[in-house]
Amino acid sequence: MKVDFEVKGLKELDKALNELPLRARGSVLRGALNKAATPIAAEARRLAPRRKDEPEDRQYGPLYRSIRKSASTPRAKNNYTAEVKVGPSKRGFYGMFLEFGTSKMPAHPFLRPAFESQSQEALDIFSKELGERIEKKRT
Repeated sequence: MKVDFEVKGLKELDKALNELPLRARGSVLRGALNKAATPIAAEARRLAPRRKDEPEDRQYGPLYRSIRKSASTPRAKNNYTAEVKVGPSKRGFYGMFLEFGTSKMPAHPFLRPAFESQSQEALDIFSKELGERIEKKRT
């Protein structure tokens, strides 16, 4: 599953980011995105389906342990883009069958609800972290 969205309304931060060298922009964006993805990943782990005999407070199971977050900034010639991924690693590949269901099994979504419930917090963290990281790079 891929969700694209563009953050608007951060004109001052965008202007400050454009004043940084291109290489520094990437590290600033990656750090801010990685931090912003933390609440989404934590919520996805909390919502990840578990075995029926596994207590709610136990943090076990291959799907739970396989949920990762990663941020990257694909290089562009005179511009920058950034992306963050939250979801199971290859070891938790079956998470997509749980998320969307199959012809023989109903869906048990955990990634979409995690994104929907934590997206505003993630955006708040992103804008705060981005501002702090830009300031650090300027000095």
